[in-house]
Amino acid sequence: MRESPRKKHLPSILFVCTANQCRSPVAAAIFNSCVQESELNGWHAESAGTWATTDQAVEGRPLQLARTIGIDLSHHRTLSIDTINFTDYDYIVVMEKGHLESLTIEHPAEKRKINLATELAEMAGSDIPDPLLFDNDSAVSILLDLQECIRRIHNRILLGEIQPCI
Repeated sequence: MRESPRKKHLPSILFVCTANQCRSPVAAAIFNSCVQESELNGWHAESAGTWATTDQAVEGRPLQLARTIGIDLSHHRTLSIDTINFTDYDYIVVMEKGHLESLTIEHPAEKRKINLATELAEMAGSDIPDPLLFDNDSAVSILLDLQECIRRIHNRILLGEIQPCI
């Protein structure tokens, strides 16, 4: 079983998408890369999916799309949100309003932690659509928008605008 970030006393973010094969693992990889480059006080990101089957490898198109923006998901294994203890994370960051709605209904005690990525980044507050539903050019554009969103979240943490909330 994986070790909880809370046991390590690290501030943490859980990025959530649907299948945990593209958006959320890419977001976690981008965030962790930003943290490493800035040495941000030990923050750490992980990812999960609302409809994911745990421990599946990422293959094919999601793997290729991630590589186009410099992210290697070849070692990533999917994780179902059902295996997650929400109290272990400072923030649960979702890609779509549907994820936000379902998780706040299922976990009302953790509602303050659950945020739409674009809202936390102070962007338009819109969904980050599943790039796998689009042609390659549009999919890469979506992932580049996701990258900008995650960098803005990271910068807001650096500026002290976002604090750990465990």
